[in-house]
Amino acid sequence: MSKSSSWRWVRLGGSLLAGTLLAWWLLKQDWGTLWAAMSRLSWPILLAAFVLYWTGIAFNAARWYTVLHGMKIKISRGKALRLTFAGAFASNFLPSTVGGDTLRVLGLLGGVTSASVAEAVTSVVVDRLLNVVAMYTFLPLTWLTYGATFRHMLPVEDGGGLFLLLPPDLQAKLQQKLRSVGSGFATLRRSPQAIGQGFVLAWLSLLPPFTATWLVARALGIPVSWYEVAGTTVITYTITLLPIAFNGYGVREVSLAVLYPLLGATPAQALTLALVTRFLMAATTLTGALWVGEAVPR
Repeated sequence: MSKSSSWRWVRLGGSLLAGTLLAWWLLKQDWGTLWAAMSRLSWPILLAAFVLYWTGIAFNAARWYTVLHGMKIKISRGKALRLTFAGAFASNFLPSTVGGDTLRVLGLLGGVTSASVAEAVTSVVVDRLLNVVAMYTFLPLTWLTYGATFRHMLPVEDGGGLFLLLPPDLQAKLQQKLRSVGSGFATLRRSPQAIGQGFVLAWLSLLPPFTATWLVARALGIPVSWYEVAGTTVITYTITLLPIAFNGYGVREVSLAVLYPLLGATPAQALTLALVTRFLMAATTLTGALWVGEAVPR
């Protein structure tokens, strides 16, 4: 309980720090310039980005359904879609980075399926890992975009060294997660096809949000290519995975405000991109509010 409380304080502190930095950045801006940047966004662009973000979540639902099917857990595609959107809503609007995953587990245990607690948790862990692995297949684009910058910023040359820079408690948590993921994959050894299909769906699920962010960036006048958006998203995704803030709020926005000026954006354009895309991603999950009740066992 003490460790859990400590991490809660770490997340609270990280959220406050990120929020303070974001507020400081906003106060530094010329609001006229910020509004001018935002006014460049047309309704067709915003609608297209909204649909693309929504499509990404729908692919997430298809990926999780594939994992469940491979584990012989019977659930309808519609139910998997509704639970996925409910989980996405919880992740955006409840104060926990794992609130959405918990909701999905509860949804499986609510009499809809015959899944045990271990099976339900495993399905979510494996689903998460497939998404992480798919995201890191875009790492070459990150290096192509920021390689020269990274060589000057990183204090060590190899990933193992970076791991050792993490606090011991965080290293232990990551190792524990990896072990639990390994046991989760063991349950799918008899269904390699499900893993393969899940990975393909995970990879496809990333293309719509990358494209949505690129469309908004270009509409704002940021001279960025699609591959640079993908490479930048890998970095912001990695940062938001760290348990240093609730839901990554503020952390993602500050990261975008730092990274996109390196690609030619003005501070106002970078902040507008961060705020608009956060709003759109949160808005696409509002559908899940209609289905949160289905996830809560009665």
